[in-house]
Amino acid sequence: MTKKQTIILTRIYEDNLALEQMLIKKGFVVKIIPLIKITPIDNIQIENAAKSINEYDFIVFTSSKGAKHFLPRLDNSLKIPKIICTYSKTAAAVASCGFNPDFTGDGTGSFNLAGDIDNIYGLNGKKILYPSSDIAKSSFKNRAVELGAAKVEMLPVYQNIPVEGFSTKLSNFHQNGMDDFIFVFYSESVVDNFVNSVDQYSNINAVSIGKSTTSALLKNGILNCKEAEFPDNKHIVKAIELFNTGGAV
Repeated sequence: MTKKQTIILTRIYEDNLALEQMLIKKGFVVKIIPLIKITPIDNIQIENAAKSINEYDFIVFTSSKGAKHFLPRLDNSLKIPKIICTYSKTAAAVASCGFNPDFTGDGTGSFNLAGDIDNIYGLNGKKILYPSSDIAKSSFKNRAVELGAAKVEMLPVYQNIPVEGFSTKLSNFHQNGMDDFIFVFYSESVVDNFVNSVDQYSNINAVSIGKSTTSALLKNGILNCKEAEFPDNKHIVKAIELFNTGGAV
């Protein structure tokens, strides 16, 4: 084990527990310090979308939270559109709500997911509902429209709210800076809140779960980062271990 053995998990507690146990078994010290909290959105737009769900050709989920905060609102007596998931964890969230995904992507990003849907089903003239967070990027929507989709409705169903006091929580258990930490980042919004919470961060060790998160890290000058090959716990652990071996992603 190298000196960089304290892992900081920045996701909400319940989403980190399995990864925490995997890392502890490998000898890492693990601290869970969430940078964002999730709160559901409840408004007339969501209610109307659920009532008119049969008017869409596809429902697209790029996060498990989008599925969990929207699918329970649906009336099973209506015709349910094809359900598209970005990767296996999202598909599992859909299944936990009592629905069967029609297609699950490979986790390489929402831009590529639009191409997959077009290749398999065709997007020309189709209507898509995209339940997501309040700060979801428009890369999927833009690509789907490029491929001929008639309508892509981005529907915020949950909020990412920054958690205050992150830097204070860090200092509570480590007084000598952040050289011994490896931070795991799960989204662009988590990166944004991190750089707004910490004064000096460019030299930190970072693990990213995907390309958009990596881009956010690099944009903010965080260059010592390693990207998980796939956004699941197994590959996150592999990326963390690369700091021990000095390997490249």
